[in-house]
Amino acid sequence: MFKTEKIKKKYTDYMFDHKGARLALDYGIATLVTILSAFIYAFGFKAFLAPMFFSDGVTPVISFVTGGVSGLAQNIILLFKIIIGGNNWSPDTVYTLQSVIYFVLNIPIFIVGYKGVGKRFAIFSFLNVIFVSLFVKFLPTIAIDEILTDNLGRALFAGICTGLSSAIAFKFETSAGGLDVISYYIAYHKSTSVGKYSIAFNAVTVTIFTLLSYILNPGSGWTVLTITLYTIVYFFTASMVVDALNTRNKKAELQIITSKQTLPKIILANFPHSCTVVPAKGGFSNEDRIIIYIVVSSFEVKRLVKVVRAVDAEAFINVSSSSQVYGKFFIKPVK
Repeated sequence: MFKTEKIKKKYTDYMFDHKGARLALDYGIATLVTILSAFIYAFGFKAFLAPMFFSDGVTPVISFVTGGVSGLAQNIILLFKIIIGGNNWSPDTVYTLQSVIYFVLNIPIFIVGYKGVGKRFAIFSFLNVIFVSLFVKFLPTIAIDEILTDNLGRALFAGICTGLSSAIAFKFETSAGGLDVISYYIAYHKSTSVGKYSIAFNAVTVTIFTLLSYILNPGSGWTVLTITLYTIVYFFTASMVVDALNTRNKKAELQIITSKQTLPKIILANFPHSCTVVPAKGGFSNEDRIIIYIVVSSFEVKRLVKVVRAVDAEAFINVSSSSQVYGKFFIKPVK
């Protein structure tokens, strides 16, 4: 244990003194995470969301709408099919169009992320978009017949892939591109969770997709409606995965009851958040106490509890989730 701590300290000291090495490591990890995120999304897209045919290469598969900018690209392709006729387009043509339109639609969103969130965030988000476009275009056709005949299974697997792709990117302060950038921008500035904004954006996308699908194939009304309902399951699954793994915008309120009068100053020295101190008296002991109220980001809770326990092992600590914070609350800026 001692040797591990010593190595960790040497590594920390080295990185602190060598900004170039620290930056290179950060960008290297971010690049690998971006590639992984893009691959997971592209795999989910081609295997579960929008495969063209079953493994026989002949029997067509009805696609789900993916939501976000990718879903908007699907809607544009449907519109093209309605206007110029494209029911006989090959899978390669559809995937090429999907890749190109998805890339083009992300350009203005990249500008929003660059100006409104952070330069590093925007650059790696756009890099994610590039890799998704390439993977969708060049990944071999994936057709798992057992899954493709089970729409609920498709929806769940697709939701897990999409949610995991976004959550991995969010974890390293980038995004999977598309409306993830807009959702992150709003959540970042409103200090709340990301998933509910994705649901709102996707509700509009799926409505348009449903209408266009019905116009393209008027005789398949019930089929289109059924796919729409399964698409909602997909959206819900993806948003739940994102909110479960993305802890940056989640808050927790701690109520700390202690007899140590110096504890508030120690907390302020270790965390970039202020606190409120209320004098109190123990009901059983009748001794003087203080109650400390503080709101922190959810990933800071364990460290705060550790600090409190180190000062007062007898402190009573109550932790509760906080859905929204109004007023000044420090969140580390996104680079």
